[in-house]
Amino acid sequence: MAIQPEPTELRRRERTLREVYQVLASPRSFADTVDALFELFRAELGTGFATLSRVHVEADEYIFERVLAPEGVDLQPGDRTTLSTLPNCERVVERAETLVCHDVDAVAPELADPEWGIECYLGAPVVVDGEVYGTFCFYDVDARSEAFTQWDATVVDLLGKWASQEISRRRHVDRVTALNELNGIVREVTGAVVDQPTREAVETVACERLAETDSFLCAWIGAPDSESERLRVRTEAGPDEMVDEMPLALPASDIETDAARSPPIRALRTGQVQTRQHAASGPANDEWCAHAQRYGYGSLASVPVAEGGSPYGVLTVHAERPHGFVGEEGKAVVHLGEMLGHAIGAVEREQALAGDAVVELTLRIRNALAEYDIAEAPPDPVLLHDFVRAGDSEVIAFGTTSQAALSETRELADALPNCKSVTVTDDGAGDVAFEAEYSAFPLVSQITALGGRIDQFLLDGVDVRVTAYFAPEVDLSRVVDAVTDRYPSADLVSKRETMRPEQAGTAVGESVTADLTDRQREALRTAYLAGYFERPRDASGEEVADRLDVTNSTFSQHLRAAQAKIFARVFDDHRAE
Repeated sequence: MAIQPEPTELRRRERTLREVYQVLASPRSFADTVDALFELFRAELGTGFATLSRVHVEADEYIFERVLAPEGVDLQPGDRTTLSTLPNCERVVERAETLVCHDVDAVAPELADPEWGIECYLGAPVVVDGEVYGTFCFYDVDARSEAFTQWDATVVDLLGKWASQEISRRRHVDRVTALNELNGIVREVTGAVVDQPTREAVETVACERLAETDSFLCAWIGAPDSESERLRVRTEAGPDEMVDEMPLALPASDIETDAARSPPIRALRTGQVQTRQHAASGPANDEWCAHAQRYGYGSLASVPVAEGGSPYGVLTVHAERPHGFVGEEGKAVVHLGEMLGHAIGAVEREQALAGDAVVELTLRIRNALAEYDIAEAPPDPVLLHDFVRAGDSEVIAFGTTSQAALSETRELADALPNCKSVTVTDDGAGDVAFEAEYSAFPLVSQITALGGRIDQFLLDGVDVRVTAYFAPEVDLSRVVDAVTDRYPSADLVSKRETMRPEQAGTAVGESVTADLTDRQREALRTAYLAGYFERPRDASGEEVADRLDVTNSTFSQHLRAAQAKIFARVFDDHRAE
């Protein structure tokens, strides 16, 4: 038969419960609520210490988040120690259950610790997202004469569950807030392509907006610099000197050794996002851990910034929260990196189209068909002279070849894994005009992502010769390096400054399409090249829309918008206000 508590004890417990309820119901911050609970229940238990901790088992680290200690004891929130020096807390973490011990030496000598000298302990695990976050505990350096009651253990266990739920709720709110802010920044980066004329301006918009939010502390974009053998930071926003003191040296050895603890370097080398929670926890020789402790961030994410497989650099974002960049927030920061790559690519393409001066780059890829196990090529050259994007990675190419080579050209298309179809559009007495649809055309995507535009793609035998135009400010060494990395047999044939062919041949040229978006320009070019404007039409609106992988109404909207902008530019001087 269970022993019932005395009426006086019952009244004391009822009073304690009312006081606990009043504390939890009051409009305090989480930290102030924890401190008030410590004050209240430490007096009930008669212990000198009450702490809420966060633990990092892999790093053997114990971080004091909230502390109530006797006068004269120098123990503050943020202090750290090794988890193994606190065997009582370590037991709670390992077993994820409340530990009750009123006299360590007498009841559980294996839990004695020479450094802290804890002699009585009552602590519950704090569990967040299914893992032990830390401990909610009360302890003292003196043993108790009486054992803790079941009531004492139950209340502490309930307080640990409350802390678990509150931290989980706060973490969820933080993630939702960060997700909303990231989504807003993605929209701003997308809009920056229209409003900002340069790559630097687009990158500045992204980094400054990230650092201005409540969810993120710092953001920066860097790229490898072979001369300094470091990641060179191009754009940064956040606390002064924070980026300057980052360990950004490029290791010469394998990524799995020296670079294993460098998220931005791993992101660049693997092409995958690299995240780090509990960034301030780690071994003593971890430079990133020391940097996180110095500047007060708890997590970071490094995201490759690229388009079409061609890297522009790496975006790294830091948050004060130790649990950032997981779940949907992690996906959102990856999406931000992707959108930033698209935005930079779009700006560089606009720069390549603006102005008359360009750099003409001619590359040759020897035995380009070898990777497809194609030994014989068409007997006459096959020229692709116009490329239009359709969908995310699809490309429509317009080309010509001879009548004698048409059959072999079709056979070649069938052998290429990315070629979906070849359609003859003009089968006259001379050369044959055709269009080819590709599910992907890596070289076109790569050149475009690097800020260029392919003018000609010539297959002559088994070799390919590519001519592309770039704006003068584009780093052409990066272009050549990227192409030769993908095609080791590639080499540079020529590089020369010239005038854009369309500007050299016409007074109107590309200037009338300067206001068009990429999609509007592609819709207009595809319609023209497919014969949509011929009479009779060689292709209907539905057929052009199908080529672009959009609906007919979307194609019509792009086409009307493009025509309206061109007519406005041509006839603007004659329009009434």
